Amino acid sequence: MQVADPPAGGSSEAEVARAALVGAESAPEPAAARPTTDAAEACTDAPPGPAQDAALHVEVIARMIVDGELAVARQYARDVRALEPGLGLMEPLAGLLECLALATQLRASGTPVADALTGALTTLHGEWFDRAGPTPEGTALNLLLAAAAFRAMIVAPASGASKALTELHLGPQHAALSELLRQCAARSEQLAGHHIDAEVFSAVAGKHARSTRLAECVATVRDWLDVRAPRKTMAYQRATQVWQHWVRPGEAVWQLLSPIAQGAADAVALVRSRL
Repeated sequence: MQVADPPAGGSSEAEVARAALVGAESAPEPAAARPTTDAAEACTDAPPGPAQDAALHVEVIARMIVDGELAVARQYARDVRALEPGLGLMEPLAGLLECLALATQLRASGTPVADALTGALTTLHGEWFDRAGPTPEGTALNLLLAAAAFRAMIVAPASGASKALTELHLGPQHAALSELLRQCAARSEQLAGHHIDAEVFSAVAGKHARSTRLAECVATVRDWLDVRAPRKTMAYQRATQVWQHWVRPGEAVWQLLSPIAQGAADAVALVRSRL
């Protein structure tokens, strides 16, 4: 499996993001270019200024994230940060989106993408996530941190993702997610120093796929043996009686299929001996 390097500057995504910014700035009627969501509509009621501009940019970025356009959202945040330094949440958003976009490309440890992600994680600042009160902005930043670190903790344990998660501050409504991340961080530290690549994930996926197929097979055979087979009838009554005798516990058909219905994956030799 090939691992793509992070998108270089001047990419088509960058051009789209820059075009969006230029179009927003040059539009003769601001109302025609703004997002149409309730949050953006509320922002337009406030006096024009940095706070309103930041809210509109955040709304655009949020829509890009929802649409799965992480690379475009990353470039958009980069450009806004460069054009309007110090504007609202642009600094933490740009840093987090950089990490998140790289994390989605991560396929193995010890790759250029993993190295780039390691560097990006070091640019995050703890004060971005330690915001007083359960504000929507603070929760959003912490959830982006969780999303950026989750995959990296598993695929590239040496990336520093588990260390970055020590800055996580999620409210009680996200207690289950916080506990899951804590457990993953602890396991990630145990995996540090091990090389993890596509072959490892293929092995895990193959084992999981086999277990899933076995569970489906067990459920199907159990239903057939316990419910459908005893109800099966033949054209002749005598044949029906013979069939019903065969599917009783301990008889021919039951002996052949009961190991499968019981999920005895190691009973292959026994089943073959009864064929």
